[in-house]
Amino acid sequence: MSRIRSAVGFSLVSGETVTGGRQHRVKDDTGVAYTQACHYADGTNVLCATVIALDGGVISSQTVLETWDEA
Repeated sequence: MSRIRSAVGFSLVSGETVTGGRQHRVKDDTGVAYTQACHYADGTNVLCATVIALDGGVISSQTVLETWDEA
């Protein structure tokens, strides 16, 4: 399984148990930013930060940064 997929997507594909959720959210007319932390049953922790730019209400760009702390 590729580590590029988000922790949520990984959980849906593999059926692995993941806990966590979105922690910080910022939104205005030009975009959205949020962080999401996940914890896997094997002790692995994942933090994902996402910044989405909007143009006319449509996503014009998206940047995602993930960091994995593997047990």
